[in-house]
Amino acid sequence: MALVTIQKLCTAFHEFAPAWEHGALSPSSLDYFKARLIARTVRVLDTLRTNELGKIRGYAQLAALLCSIESAATLNALAALAEDIHQVNHMLSDALESMD
Repeated sequence: MALVTIQKLCTAFHEFAPAWEHGALSPSSLDYFKARLIARTVRVLDTLRTNELGKIRGYAQLAALLCSIESAATLNALAALAEDIHQVNHMLSDALESMD
């Protein structure tokens, strides 16, 4: 389940960022997208923590990114986090894969 929520978060950012960069979204939709991306991030963190995975590599980085998502003042700032989310996705996925 943790892997599914991680992948959904990464996909959400990778769909949102190009849509914004290509002019398909209105700047007035910042609150909507922020709320959705925050909710997905919290879901990943909660899923990991609930399954006693709160100490795996990438968890702390994702928690820090949650603060960046919450404080994003523009859609540009939010879209700029896509690559960071992607990197954390790899960290978390690799950490899960290496578990016994």
